[in-house]
Parts: sequence; structure tokens; C-alpha cells
Amino acid sequence: MMRLCGTILIVTFLSIKRSTQVNVTHYFEFDVQLHGDRASEGQGRVMIYREKNWQRICNYGWDINDAKVVCRQLGYDPDGTETQLYKSNRKKDRKNSIDKWGYVPTRRYGVHSVMCNGNESFIEQCKMTWQETQKCKEQQDAIAICKKYESDDGIRRTNDG
Repeated sequence: MMRLCGTILIVTFLSIKRSTQVNVTHYFEFDVQLHGDRASEGQGRVMIYREKNWQRICNYGWDINDAKVVCRQLGYDPDGTETQLYKSNRKKDRKNSIDKWGYVPTRRYGVHSVMCNGNESFIEQCKMTWQETQKCKEQQDAIAICKKYESDDGIRRTNDG
């Protein structure tokens, strides 16, 4: 299976008649991204692109192995990954702090019960339940805390050469 390395493909079209530039962003099925105030630092609520929409991932059953796969897919070091820990899987114990993780505009939870072993390259290789869920209410998003590689010089390396 061939997959582009980045999660976002920017295509630029140049109109000859008007000399205007238009940027088109194309997302691929199962792309992931982080949302919230710390997303640019590699920390945040996990969103997945499916059926032409960004969907929230419910934190029901979410663990470190799931977060490792998300961080790896985004180009971070999976060995340095952390996630939000919860007292239990009960709804009242899985609420995330808006102060710490920021607010996500209202979007439906489209995924829950993600089950990765931690070695997958992409989240699409993990088992998960695809459906709107009542297992999560507001502020119960899956969290990934990613770490840059030690020798991160801004160049993303792949095994392709």
C-alpha cells in the first residue's frame, strides 16, 4: 500500500487569465490531526478525517498504544508519547479540562473504542468502532501528547530512502 507521508497535501493552482493563486487543501481518509491550544506543540484532542468530515475520537477505551499510533502517523517519536490518564472508563471520570486542552467547536464523535497495539503506522490499521456514540459527552475527546524526535531538524524522514 502506498501512502503519502504528510497528512496534508497542498495543491496550488495558478490562474493564467487572472493571475490569482488559489490554495486547495486535500485531506485523505483516516488522516489525523490534533486540536486545541497546544496542537502546534504536538499535544491535543485527536480528530480523524472520515467520510469528508473531521470527526472527534471519543476517549472511551483510549490508551497509550492508541496515542503512539497517532503520534507516529503525525511524524513524532512514538516512544516519547503520553496521553491523558483517567480514573476509570466511566463518563464522569473521563472529562478533559478546557483550560488544559482548549475547546473544540461542536463536532460529532464518530469513533470510539480504538484498539491499537502501538506498532501500527496508521490509525486505519487499528480496530475501532465507527458510529456516533453516546459513550462520550462534551470534553471527552481522546488526547495525544507527542514528542519530537531528539534530532528533529524539521526534516521528516521515512523508510522510503
